[in-house]
Amino acid sequence: MELLDPQKTDRKKASKKGKEILSSLNANGSEIDFDSLELNEYEQIIAGEIIPPSSISTTFESIGGLDDVINTLRESVIYPLTFPELFRNQSGLLGAPKGVLLYGHPGCGKTMVAKALAKESGATFINLPLSSL
Repeated sequence: MELLDPQKTDRKKASKKGKEILSSLNANGSEIDFDSLELNEYEQIIAGEIIPPSSISTTFESIGGLDDVINTLRESVIYPLTFPELFRNQSGLLGAPKGVLLYGHPGCGKTMVAKALAKESGATFINLPLSSL
């Protein structure tokens, strides 16, 4: 009966994709040895949603109409990540944020802005749909 379960085959595909992505991150000179990680099947599925910044094609120039949002993200997220020496102080008020919450109606460009943000800052994007949780 397990062979007929469509979710089981989807999990196998996702875990295989996750292993391929992690091994490609290892090949790109990452400090972490991803091949030695012991991941359960859920972690492997999430690993399959990792998108390295080199494979993201969306940039801020491809987004129109959100100039105020893009400028705010540049000032509050990208600059502290790319120039950490300028934002280091004792109070921590000028440091990089721990996260960014984008909200809005479906189709307003939240994912596109998040991908462009990851590309511009050199961060890894994890496209995690709620259904996979």
